[in-house]
Amino acid sequence: MRPRRRVFPRYLTTPYANQPPENAAGLPEEQLITLGRQAGAGDDFARCVHDGRYAGRTASVTDAASKAGVTATPTVKVNGTEIDRTPQALAAAVQAVQD
Repeated sequence: MRPRRRVFPRYLTTPYANQPPENAAGLPEEQLITLGRQAGAGDDFARCVHDGRYAGRTASVTDAASKAGVTATPTVKVNGTEIDRTPQALAAAVQAVQD
């Protein structure tokens, strides 16, 4: 069995690469499991998806993002202020917070 730390980075990119059109239903469980297996995840991952083990956490994060005014992915905020999605803007915002 592969350690999780090696599977997760590979899995993380696959849902984005296979995402349905905007405002469509999300990926079905079986497709998530297939993508997980392609990344090296095993039966524990499949059980986790079927059981909805982290569904509450996902809903909580989504709710918090909505309440914070997040309307797009990616959204980058520094000290609660949304910034442009560029390395330069991020560096400038972080520097401003440190000054």
